[in-house]
Amino acid sequence: MKKTISTILASMMLSLGVAGAQESTDVLSTYDQLTESRNYYALAELMANSLASTAATAPGLKRITRPEIVYSHMGQLIINDGICYVTFLQNCGDGGEKLRETSSEVVLSVFSLDRALAEDFDPASDVSEYRIGGMGDKFLRYKANSIFKDNSMCLEGNTLHIVFQFLPDTDDKAHVFKTDFDIRTHKFSGRKECRLIYKGRKMVFCMDALNEIYGSEGYAKVDPKDNIIELVSQWSGYDGMYYATLECAGNEGTNGMVVRTRDFEDFEFVTIPPFNSGGMAEISSIIKGDRLYVACRQDYGIPYLYLAAFDLKEQAWNIPVKVPDGNSRPWFFVFEDRLYLMNTLDEKKRRYTNVSEVTSSGWNWKQGNSRLHVTPLCTLKDCGYYYATAVYNGHVYMVVTHNTLSFGQLKVLGLDPALPAGQ
Repeated sequence: MKKTISTILASMMLSLGVAGAQESTDVLSTYDQLTESRNYYALAELMANSLASTAATAPGLKRITRPEIVYSHMGQLIINDGICYVTFLQNCGDGGEKLRETSSEVVLSVFSLDRALAEDFDPASDVSEYRIGGMGDKFLRYKANSIFKDNSMCLEGNTLHIVFQFLPDTDDKAHVFKTDFDIRTHKFSGRKECRLIYKGRKMVFCMDALNEIYGSEGYAKVDPKDNIIELVSQWSGYDGMYYATLECAGNEGTNGMVVRTRDFEDFEFVTIPPFNSGGMAEISSIIKGDRLYVACRQDYGIPYLYLAAFDLKEQAWNIPVKVPDGNSRPWFFVFEDRLYLMNTLDEKKRRYTNVSEVTSSGWNWKQGNSRLHVTPLCTLKDCGYYYATAVYNGHVYMVVTHNTLSFGQLKVLGLDPALPAGQ
């Protein structure tokens, strides 16, 4: 117990904070953040909540992959009518997520929520798995020269739209594609190569299109060699369209961008986070009210992420703030009309993840005083990393890179109604 307390306490020193009123190089510790935000959330109570939340969450995590799978990553989760839909990358070899790994594939797994919560849940018998694709596969007129990767999905009626990318044999540069899955028949259809619309011009949604936009908007272009387009945030609906964020994962940082779509075939450019020149791999986003919130992962070795909001009516960004981070995909969710952020703190082993409430002040873009605040609820220990959540029937469920890929319920004191704060 002493070791557990000491390690979690050590992680507190890396925990969430924000920079000053103006964007700066300072990243505040948990103690500074709690004092600065005037939330009076005692460090001792935060540590106690961390221990209790970890003890409640960790035992319920259950592997959802086949026994022969040795690596899984990049999970996405949707729950509808008691059925869980999870897309992710997996392989049975030792290549992890290497770009040319022949044993990797992106799959869709489908299983009952009730069965996943049962003590005798068995992925071998309780999970139906559907292959989307992998290196060497034919898709439309292309042959994949790389793994399929970086999936995201959105459910409209009975149609599950699944978006992903690979490097085709025609130019060996990242292209974005989509397929549809009918949740009634469990059949795939609607395979399309996606398009990206910029200033009325419709282009193939690929690395060349991103670079054309970056150049036109005055931002640094991306080296397309062995680079990928990571469109791995959740899709958020607003005014008849779905919004998400993308980033690239090559050898250098890039700003990323916001895109939107009506049909998951044609996508429109919206904006670029101007503060995110060191961005890498993933930007998570969510819409609450009229604002799109983003958490922008930075390149390896940069010990923070950028947290900011884009007002969809004003078409303007607020002041970005820096949150201590360990360079893994962050994640937002809304529960009981409150906004929460999950982000992993340590880069090397990714053992600690903060769950924090995000609030705002000074929503006046013209005066330049708008900023976000984070209040940590807990730090989870050894519950995995690269979270994706789904709120269903008053609970928060998740998939996470843990023992390949695991499913479970996020049980955080002060968040889960069965675990009130302070008990």
